Amino acid sequence: MSNLIRLGDTTDHGGEVITASDTMRYGGRRVARADDLVKCPLHPELEPNAILEGDNRITDHGVPVARQGHLTTCGCRLVSSLISDTSSFDTTRAPGAGV
Repeated sequence: MSNLIRLGDTTDHGGEVITASDTMRYGGRRVARADDLVKCPLHPELEPNAILEGDNRITDHGVPVARQGHLTTCGCRLVSSLISDTSSFDTTRAPGAGV
């Protein structure tokens, strides 16, 4: 659970998660899920800007929770405040290129 996305976590576009579960919390903060919303400074005109992905292994009332690297409508990726290494979702690295 160390890479869950929570209310207030950021995106790689400098945005922020602005909605999350009313019932599920982790570390005292509300957990974000698929279809929760983000605010993106690079795409302010895009509304709704929703989280498109979720981990079906963990759900909140049937809605999959969001994790590090999951995509949003504008194409940004979510960044978890629970971990500091963001290389796990670097899609520009060639396969086999190492860490």
